[in-house]
Amino acid sequence: MGESKGRRRELAYSLLFGIVENLRELWEMTRRSGIENPPNYVTLWETYDARELHQRSELWKISLRKKIEQAFDEIVGDGGLYCFVAEGMALLINSRHWGDPGEDLSRLVEAKEQLEQCLGAGFVVGVGRPYGDMRHLTLSYREAVQALTHRGTGGEPAIYYFESADPHLFSTEQLVNLRRAIVNGEVEPARQMMKNMREKIIGTPATDVNHLKIVVLEFMAAVMGACMETGRDPGVLFRYGLEWVQQMQVARDQKQLEAIWEMICGEVFGVTPPADEVQVIERAKQFLSEHFAEDLSLAQIARQQFLSPFYFSRLFKQVTGVTVMDYLTGLRLQAARELLVRSDQPVSQIAGAVGYADPNYFSRVFRRHVGVSPSEYRSRFVNSKFREGL
Repeated sequence: MGESKGRRRELAYSLLFGIVENLRELWEMTRRSGIENPPNYVTLWETYDARELHQRSELWKISLRKKIEQAFDEIVGDGGLYCFVAEGMALLINSRHWGDPGEDLSRLVEAKEQLEQCLGAGFVVGVGRPYGDMRHLTLSYREAVQALTHRGTGGEPAIYYFESADPHLFSTEQLVNLRRAIVNGEVEPARQMMKNMREKIIGTPATDVNHLKIVVLEFMAAVMGACMETGRDPGVLFRYGLEWVQQMQVARDQKQLEAIWEMICGEVFGVTPPADEVQVIERAKQFLSEHFAEDLSLAQIARQQFLSPFYFSRLFKQVTGVTVMDYLTGLRLQAARELLVRSDQPVSQIAGAVGYADPNYFSRVFRRHVGVSPSEYRSRFVNSKFREGL
């Protein structure tokens, strides 16, 4: 019995960590271990008090390991394939032997209840995906680890599948909707979204505190980005963000993180004042006057003012009465007119000097705004009679 158990443990470690890569050798190890149904996925079992257990004495841990082994032997039988790993106990299962996914879940729930009854401790279970090739069980093991690490909201029966694990916890759609509400000034919808996210994430007792810190950081980054798009002062936002991060660093429990969450929500529409809109546009106009000859896009110009292209474009039109690109075109054409009159540079060279890589496109833009081509404009000013008529 002891020799057989040792072989099964050796097989389990070989499968979990990819120690043996030869498939024929793995099948031979399986046969010698007395395993009739080779496993095709991995489950990982961890106690709720795992961190506290690590602080106990070695003798106490050895005693506990024996109890866990006895409990697993009773649950899975002599043919069970399991071993201890850093995260807890890894149990390798053959889903075809157990049945369909629904039956597998029922067996896992039953095994979990039996184990908890035997040991008097609560367990959570991470489940990796099944693989047809035993050599890929090392992937299933990593997936089981991720299922526990990112178990999120969890709940009974505290069995977590890799497919539903989400390290970010917030969907892209949630973050996009929240940012849109903040940017558009929709105060109540934004507050309701924040409240729902807090209740779903912060209010989950099964979630690890350090994991929650990452969640709050992700939320903070989304909120600060949205606030910056609305024209709020980046310096003020940075100071608040730095303060929140420092508070998160020393937070010890969910209540403290919940308080930080509430502070972030409270700052969104109240404390962080928007920068002076006219001042923002004046800075943008100064930037354009100094860089109009460069290849500029709306996104590049907006980025200089720490604003989103959409918000910056709307604000620029509101303050100046013209669009950003029309204003840029005006600067370029004014410079082009001066060069046409005061220099002998060819039109193609002037086009490049004022920001147009294509001389033909420059000529079309010039004619559309000035009414004549660049060459005609120059010839009229060269003609002394035309000058006298001005």
